[in-house]
Amino acid sequence: MKNTYIARICTVILGLTLAACLDDDKYALDPGNTKNVIEFLDPSVPVSPSGSIYPAWGEAFKYDTEIHLERTISFSGPNKNNKDIEVTIAADPVALEDYNAQMENDLHGNTYELMPSNYYAFDATTVTIEKGETKVNIGITLFPPQFDLSKSFAIPIRITSSSSGVISSNFSVGIFSLQIKNKYDANYKATITTTGWAAYGIADGTPGVYPGVIGLVTTGPNTNQLANGNRGDNLQPAFTTANAGATGFGNTSPIFVWNATTNDLTAVNNAILPNSQGRDLHINPAPIAESNHFYETASGTHTARSFIADYIMTMPGRPDQRIIMNMVFDSER
Repeated sequence: MKNTYIARICTVILGLTLAACLDDDKYALDPGNTKNVIEFLDPSVPVSPSGSIYPAWGEAFKYDTEIHLERTISFSGPNKNNKDIEVTIAADPVALEDYNAQMENDLHGNTYELMPSNYYAFDATTVTIEKGETKVNIGITLFPPQFDLSKSFAIPIRITSSSSGVISSNFSVGIFSLQIKNKYDANYKATITTTGWAAYGIADGTPGVYPGVIGLVTTGPNTNQLANGNRGDNLQPAFTTANAGATGFGNTSPIFVWNATTNDLTAVNNAILPNSQGRDLHINPAPIAESNHFYETASGTHTARSFIADYIMTMPGRPDQRIIMNMVFDSER
């Protein structure tokens, strides 16, 4: 029995040793039998969840009449590039459909609308990785005046052919989510003054500094929806003091409408209409001085941005509640 037991132990040790050798062999590949791979190079950390059929990358740009960007195709592997390599690309709507289906049905990630062809143009659809090089950039020009800024668009780009190397099965397609932000889109620090909070022990006009980030998110060329960072929703922050915690007006989500030429705030609308409480918003007809205007002040390389929004919340059966939000630029979104 003792000899049998020892023999079994030796068999197990031999098996583990052979397995280790096989694992080592997996990484000891002969470079002569390995081809380089043609693929998109990561421009940043992908926004797609783990397990997605194609990688997706996201980037937001400040609004301009034209925006030019570049993305990189790589010749990756152990072999040197000893000749010019021609690579062809094309938009692939089917790839985006497959990606969105996987997000909706399995991975529950973000989905995107196909960017219309008049929103962008490739500099060229055939590019050359020159001899001795391992990378080449493709150029894309965006035309923001064409954009519907309220939607999330993506360009699905496929590497369709290459004169050398093996085209990657996964990274031969890139889902590029390219968003345009208007100039008011940013995070702000806010001091909020309201009326109508006497029941909470707060006198009208008492200022309270809101502790969370308040963002303005682009919904159109000249419109932004408020993002209530402390609550993780789009509701109007009501007030924050020692007496009242971070609160929000239900059914009240401000949409700020700007005159892009004068930078005046021309309207504040409620994005949640109709609603069960009948709450609506409108500009205060008698606002405080220097309010309802967006200020940009350059100082060296820094541009200070701020505005004071003075508007009214109306609700049937209750007095109007005045809201004054003093918003000071905090950071880019």
